Amino acid sequence: MVNTTLYIILSALLSWLTTKFIKCYADRKLPFVNSFLSEGGVVSSHSALVVGIATSIFLVDGFSTTFALATIFALIVLHDSTSSRYAVSEHAKILNKLQKKIKLKERFGHRPKQMFYGVLIGLIVPVVLWLVL
Repeated sequence: MVNTTLYIILSALLSWLTTKFIKCYADRKLPFVNSFLSEGGVVSSHSALVVGIATSIFLVDGFSTTFALATIFALIVLHDSTSSRYAVSEHAKILNKLQKKIKLKERFGHRPKQMFYGVLIGLIVPVVLWLVL
C-alpha cells in the first residue's frame, strides 16, 4: 500500500477525473475543454470528489473523527448540489426567457440522479484503488 495521504488524494482526484471524462463523452456538443471545465449536468464531479475523500478515509481509518468530518462535509456538498445550486439553474432559465439582453449561465446544480451517479463513482473508485494498491 502506498502512503495513506497519497492514496486519499489519488482517490479523490481519480473520482473527480472519472466524472469529468464521462461528462466530456456525454456532452459532445461542447469542445472537450469547455465540457471538462463546465459545471452541472450529467454526473456530479463535486459529489464524486467529496464521496471519494470520505470513502478513502474510511478505508484507511475506519469510523474515525476524520471520517465523520469528511462525511458531514460530503453531505453538505451533496445537499447544496441538488438544492440551492439546482434552484439557481432553474431561476436562470426563467430569467433568460423573460429578458434577452444578458444571457445567464443555466448549468449549475444537479438533479438527484446526476448526484447519485457522482456518489456511486466516489464509492467505486477508492475501493478499486484500495484493492489494486
